[in-house]
Amino acid sequence: MERKTSFGPKSDVRKLVVLDGITRIDADYPDGVFSGYSSLLYVELPQSLRVVGANVFDGCNSLINIELPSVEVIGEDAFNGCISLTNIKSPSVEVIGRAAFEDCKSLTNIEIPVVTDIRNSAFRGCSSLTDVNLPLTECAEYAAFWDCSSLKNIDMPIATEIGDSAF
Repeated sequence: MERKTSFGPKSDVRKLVVLDGITRIDADYPDGVFSGYSSLLYVELPQSLRVVGANVFDGCNSLINIELPSVEVIGEDAFNGCISLTNIKSPSVEVIGRAAFEDCKSLTNIEIPVVTDIRNSAFRGCSSLTDVNLPLTECAEYAAFWDCSSLKNIDMPIATEIGDSAF
């Protein structure tokens, strides 16, 4: 049986606006707060948001673009399997968690000038990703960009730690 929201079945939700003042979106259950919202196209996140927790948007198959205006931490599997996601934009993120964007097959563009730590398999399987320009990234852990078969250009000039099979 499909879980329902206060808006009706979660498969009917097309747009989500998170109200200003919210600082964290965390999952209280294993499948994530908005996990599996298959028709969700657009998410508007407030300036107040600092943490997108584990599995929050996991499997939101129709989500195309995500802007993270003030997010400091993206939890593990937060956007895993968002197969229509093409663009990620944020001015700065401290940590991108394990498998946060794994298997985002349509992802072509990452605009995050400042990322301190990219955890294991964060972008693994992003087969449309062509360029990685992360000038202030210090660490890309094991398999961070593994199986990104279209990857042609990598710019991480200050990285001090690159894990095994990162690319």
